[in-house]
Amino acid sequence: MEGNGETSNYVSGGNKQKPLPDRTLSIIIKALNEQDKIEAAVISALAATRGIDAEVILADSLSTDRTVEIAARYPITIVQLMNAMDRSCGIGPQLGFQFSRGAYVYLMDGDMELDPEFIQHALACLEDRPDVAGVGGIVEEKNVANLVFQLRQNSTIAHMRAGEVDRLNMGGLYRRAALEGVGYFSNRNLHSFEELELALRLQGKGWRLLRLPLVAIKHYGHAVPLLRLLRLRFRSNYVQGPGEFLRSALGKPYLLRVIKEFRVFLGVIAGWLLLLVCLLVAPYSLLSLAAVTALIIIIAVAMILRKKSISLGLYSIVDWNVFAMGTLRGFMRKQTRPDDIIHSRVVHEASLQNAEMTGLSLRAAKR
Repeated sequence: MEGNGETSNYVSGGNKQKPLPDRTLSIIIKALNEQDKIEAAVISALAATRGIDAEVILADSLSTDRTVEIAARYPITIVQLMNAMDRSCGIGPQLGFQFSRGAYVYLMDGDMELDPEFIQHALACLEDRPDVAGVGGIVEEKNVANLVFQLRQNSTIAHMRAGEVDRLNMGGLYRRAALEGVGYFSNRNLHSFEELELALRLQGKGWRLLRLPLVAIKHYGHAVPLLRLLRLRFRSNYVQGPGEFLRSALGKPYLLRVIKEFRVFLGVIAGWLLLLVCLLVAPYSLLSLAAVTALIIIIAVAMILRKKSISLGLYSIVDWNVFAMGTLRGFMRKQTRPDDIIHSRVVHEASLQNAEMTGLSLRAAKR
């Protein structure tokens, strides 16, 4: 149907057998309230599919702004959650994957722009390297007003640099056969760290992940102060991701790897317990109080020296404590089977009648 803001009567459910892929490529854009950036994201995805048998799918987590209305101007498929309570970082990719038909699947966010040349290089890499499950590229951070994105832009994080990596944060192109071989694309229970969870499942089956030395996307993240960004992550339950991941990893062969990943947050929780014991055992002991105070000062100084910045060092300590609280909450949260069908609906279907908009999209992408 055309993009008129209405919804079709199709609602996903049950355990239908998915047909075999009949397209080369599916580009999945996951989004929630990205009305200012979604048009550029869709245009860039359409431009990247020129000359390829491809589809573009917007997986929308029940946006309350004009995200869907704007995206529906273009020849793409738009699918949407039925229940806002299902929102999570992990559910968007799986929702899009549920409707996709491509032998290769590219994942991006609604605040990103895909480089039109990258897809061709990534497809060639996967064709040439049968042991590689996924390929990413270099991320250009366009909003570097806050220090979190400055760090990512400066490539201080190992898995954001070119070469073999242990996860594909910020999107990538995946081999569908590899995704189906590990049960599902993205764990719907996770509010963060879903890329690492996927990577561990793939690596457990012997697959490799690569990041090419080519720009893949431009990312227009939240241009907000650090503490406000942290508050947004708390309110959206993003900070629950480590605990949710730990719970999902219980009994899995990669549990120790997950514990190592979140050792800082777990260490903070252990520190809280130690402090509680000190207060209970010796509530009036000046020695206990002095020891705890000295430990806090040592940690703060160490982080300032490590980050080479007072603001980043102190922010890191606040960040650890907020994520530690989220870890506890996330671990206690009940989980759904990650491969269950996601209840959703198609709100817009790609149509040849949108050919005029396709031409508009591609002309805009060239500018």
